[in-house]
Amino acid sequence: TRSTSEPQTAREPKLKRKDSCAQAFGKILDSAIQQIMINRQALLDTDDPEAAHQLRIGLRRLRTALRALRPLVTSPSLRKFERLARDIAKKIEESMQYPGQIKVTVIRETRSVDYAK
Repeated sequence: TRSTSEPQTAREPKLKRKDSCAQAFGKILDSAIQQIMINRQALLDTDDPEAAHQLRIGLRRLRTALRALRPLVTSPSLRKFERLARDIAKKIEESMQYPGQIKVTVIRETRSVDYAK
């Protein structure tokens, strides 16, 4: 097994057909939170840029899951939690150093091109 001081990618939540929506969302949120916690510790222990990257991915996964809950939950605390995750991800991104630019093209309903620092 890997040490908690090593960056780790997401572990796929083990969803079952018999899971209720609440159970499925719980597993999805737990998977994202585990990725965040493991990579936070790895970043504190090693200052590895991959740990920062995986931490940001975990935060993005958490925010995506929370956004999916919006139609089902009308709680101001859900929005606050989502904003907090976004703000933490921004702080991590601001502190990261990159050797150059990476061109990113995302195609969804519309096409946009952006540059990551």
